Amino acid sequence: MFQFAVKTYKHTRGEPIMMNQLRDNAKIFLWIVIVAFLGTIVFAWGAQSMGGGGSAPDIIAVVEGDEISYTQIGVMWRNRLQELTEKGIRVTSDVERKEKLKILDDVINRRLQLKYAQQLNMKASDEEVAESIRNISVFREENGSFSRERYYTILQSQRISPKAFEEDQARSIILAKLGNHLYSLIKNTENELKDYYLKRHRQLKTEFVYFNYLDFKDEISISNDRISNYYSINRKDYEKPERVNASHILIFADASPTSPTGLTEEGAEKLANEVLAKAKAGEDFAELAGQYSQDPGSKDSGGELGWFERGMMIREFEDAAFALKKGEVSDVIKSQFGYHIIKTHDKDEGFRPTFEKVKDQIREELIKQEGLKTAEQKAETFLYEINNGASFAEAAKNAGVMPVVTKFFGPEEELKNIESPDFQNKIFDLNTGDISQATPGQNGYYVFKIMDAKPAKFNESDFADKHTELDERLKNIKFQQIYEDLTTSLRAKADVRVIEDNLF
Repeated sequence: MFQFAVKTYKHTRGEPIMMNQLRDNAKIFLWIVIVAFLGTIVFAWGAQSMGGGGSAPDIIAVVEGDEISYTQIGVMWRNRLQELTEKGIRVTSDVERKEKLKILDDVINRRLQLKYAQQLNMKASDEEVAESIRNISVFREENGSFSRERYYTILQSQRISPKAFEEDQARSIILAKLGNHLYSLIKNTENELKDYYLKRHRQLKTEFVYFNYLDFKDEISISNDRISNYYSINRKDYEKPERVNASHILIFADASPTSPTGLTEEGAEKLANEVLAKAKAGEDFAELAGQYSQDPGSKDSGGELGWFERGMMIREFEDAAFALKKGEVSDVIKSQFGYHIIKTHDKDEGFRPTFEKVKDQIREELIKQEGLKTAEQKAETFLYEINNGASFAEAAKNAGVMPVVTKFFGPEEELKNIESPDFQNKIFDLNTGDISQATPGQNGYYVFKIMDAKPAKFNESDFADKHTELDERLKNIKFQQIYEDLTTSLRAKADVRVIEDNLF
């Protein structure tokens, strides 16, 4: 199923829509969950809450005779305003105007896409709608079952009627079907794939800025109460659990023709006791495992299981292994798998550190968490300025960072001053002059601009190895273009009237 997220702004042609991560900072937790699981925002459809619709002065657009009111996009604007504020972007009247028009633009486009899908006779059945709602985790009990009472309670708390919510889910399903239909039309020729291979294997020269949280780490303060609360919730993360290093010999009890032993319960137990006697007498345990064990996962390695913690093995086996001293061999242990003989080679008792021992470590971790959030906000503000007319150099100067120019590098070449393992996978879809999204690194966020490119040489063998991956990536890129072209075409033909005076 494709996710059509409400786009806030676009700063690169290289990231397919279906690959975009949804970013919604709404405080209304219901919408956060719905966005995460269904990739839709109910208000994008103009759904009415239990409070009713808008009055005539409230109408901000008319699409093919259907009215869109300010009330219907109000939640989306408040969410966007919060997002801009958190990124440190000063929301002037000009910024407000641009952002509201973008939101309205997305709502209009969705109306047109839905009408087009319906013209193609795409529908959502009652069962499809019900299934989509059952799959939303916020409506489920702890045991995973759907709760009708929980469903109604949550919708009521958000002043959304079940009828309106279910209609919105139906529209989302129809648009997902449209997305699937568009994707099914995409075919890549061999020549296109070869050209794309060459694009992905160019040598690129970039300039980039890096927003490193270490540059403003000293400005971040974490209270002792927050550290204490974090420790209380995440205490297990700082514990080193008890574990053992052991080997075993397994004798199956299965008299069926396909059994590796063909032994009855009594026969398997008898053989296990005979092998145990050999082990207790000092015969090499690894050799006994190789000769007698029917565990295919450990037989060839002398029965070795390596280190394991409590909870990783079945209870009978675990209790016996942890009860043994280093170097001891167990008695015969019965489990659902058969009869085991266990030898413990080493033990680690683990430890539970006190709060005082891990307090400074937790403080540093929380400082990094806050620092990375701030670094991302700074990177997004940088991109926002570029999307509103600033050059790369101007935005960098305003952000107080110095652009760095790289040498030419290939898709599998490491750059010493860039600590972002995935950045090459992303930027090699970009064209000269394109600017990347905010790209996470070890201690912050990068933004890249493609300055120049050198052509690649075609490698037939390498192309064959990467054929499937290239085909999927190129289809995703084409999907974005088809989606945008369709929307542009629908918009050009539609009767759309925007009443800007009512938008502000």
